[in-house]
Amino acid sequence: MTPATLATLREALGLTHEEVARLTGVNPRTVRRWQSPASDSPVPDDVSEVLWGLMEWVTDTVDTAVEGVDAMIEQQGYEPEVIDLTRYVDAASAQRAGVTVPHSVHTAAVAQIARELHAAGLEVAVHYSPVEP
Repeated sequence: MTPATLATLREALGLTHEEVARLTGVNPRTVRRWQSPASDSPVPDDVSEVLWGLMEWVTDTVDTAVEGVDAMIEQQGYEPEVIDLTRYVDAASAQRAGVTVPHSVHTAAVAQIARELHAAGLEVAVHYSPVEP
C-alpha cells in the first residue's frame, strides 16, 4: 500500500490518524509517517487489510441497502416520496445501537447510500437516530 493509498482510504472512510492507529495497534505518529509523501516506511499488510476490509464493508452495505430499496419499490409498485436513512449522532450512540465499525465508517456508508439513491432519482432524507443512553 502506498502512502497515497493509505491517505485516500483513511480520508474516504472518515478516519483520523488516531482511529487508524487504534484499529491497527500502532502509534498515531506511525500512521502519519506511513502516509507522508516522503515515506520510505512500508505500510504493513495487516494495516492494509484493515482499511480495505472497511472499504469492502462500506461497499457491501451500500449495495445491500440499494438492493433493499429497489426490492421495496418493486414489491410496493411505486416509489415512496422520500427514502429515510438513519445516522448516529456520535460514536457512543452508534456503539449503543450495535454498530461494529467506527462511527465515521458507518456515516460514510450512509452518505454513499444517499448518493446512490439520489442518483437514481429518489428523494433522500437522513435523520439522526433516537438511540439514547
